[in-house]
Amino acid sequence: MNKLTNTIINLNLNIGTQTGIPISNIISEDVNYKLIKLKYQDLTNYKIRNWKNNRPSDKFRVDEIYNYLNNYNIKLLPGIIYCWYSNKYLFIYDGIHRYDALKKLNNPNIELLLYINLTENEKLIINDFININKSIPLPDIYTEDESKNKIDICEKIASELCKKYPKFVSTRKNPHTYNFNRDQIIDYISTFNIDFNINNLDYILFQMFIKLNDKAKNDILEKNIICPKKCEQYDFYLFYLKKDFIKSEIENKLQKFVNN
Repeated sequence: MNKLTNTIINLNLNIGTQTGIPISNIISEDVNYKLIKLKYQDLTNYKIRNWKNNRPSDKFRVDEIYNYLNNYNIKLLPGIIYCWYSNKYLFIYDGIHRYDALKKLNNPNIELLLYINLTENEKLIINDFININKSIPLPDIYTEDESKNKIDICEKIASELCKKYPKFVSTRKNPHTYNFNRDQIIDYISTFNIDFNINNLDYILFQMFIKLNDKAKNDILEKNIICPKKCEQYDFYLFYLKKDFIKSEIENKLQKFVNN
C-alpha cells in the first residue's frame, strides 16, 4: 500500500466503492498532491486547521465572502483551497477566508476545489505559500523569519483596533484615507524598531495608539479641521497623523519605558 493510498484512507476521503463518491471527483493527482472536487458536507469529515505560518482569517473579509456566496446562491466556491496534509490534519495555507465563509454559510451542497499537498517537507509548503501569494499583498511578517511572539503582538494590536473601530476597517488594498486594512496594520507595526519581548507589550502598544488617536482629535479641534461625520460619530482620528510620526512616537516612548 503506497503513501497516496494510505493518505486517502487516513483522510476518510472514501473515494470510489468505499464511499460512493465517484473517482471522477479526483481532478488531478500524483504522489505529491491531490486535486479533488467535493461538497462542503464531505469537507466536514476532515480535521482542518489554519497553517501556523498563514495569517489568521479577517472577520470582515469572511463576512464579505459569506454575503457574496449567500446573496448570489453560489454553487461552486471560486478558486482553490490549498492544504497540507500532516499528522492526520489538513493545514490550510491558502483559502482560509473562503473556508471560514463556508463554515458560516453551512450549505452542505456547495462544491469546492481542494488541493491537498502530500509533501513531508514543510519548506516546500513555505515555497508554495510564497509563490501563491506573490500577486497578493501579504504582510512581509508572514514570509520572513520572524518570531512567533512578534507575529502574535502585531496580530493582536491589529485585531484590537478592528474591534474598537469596526466602521473604519476595509478589506481593500487601497482603502480610503480614513479607513484601514487589517493586514496593512500588521505589516506596519512589524516595522517598529522595538523589543517585541516586553511584558504586556500588546496592551502597552494598544494604549499608545489610543492616546495618539486622542492627540489627533485634539489637533483637529484646535485647528478647526473639517473631518468626516463618521469620524466624529465613532471617535476615530488616528489617520490624521503621519505614519512616520506614529512610529517615531511609539519607538521613543517605549525606549523611555524600557530605560526607566
